[in-house]
Amino acid sequence: MIRFREKQLGTEAAWDEGRWSGDPDLVNLLEGAMDIVGANSFLPPGDLKFAAQQAIMAQKFPEWGVAVVEQTPPVKRPRDPAAMLDY
Repeated sequence: MIRFREKQLGTEAAWDEGRWSGDPDLVNLLEGAMDIVGANSFLPPGDLKFAAQQAIMAQKFPEWGVAVVEQTPPVKRPRDPAAMLDY
């Protein structure tokens, strides 16, 4: 989970493994920003994808006037051996 605060207005939004919550205007801004900063493209699957997305957002969003307020690592899930065959 990663939580953001817009520096001028103080609105907050959170992203937890692909799901957004919080201020709708800030969520819209950040969803679009994810494409611009590359947080949605060419990433590894599963837990590594979410960790990579969080790292990109934490690095790039402050340039947009959005501070990282809180960040937790993605939850590690048990791997299903059958699902690994799809890669």
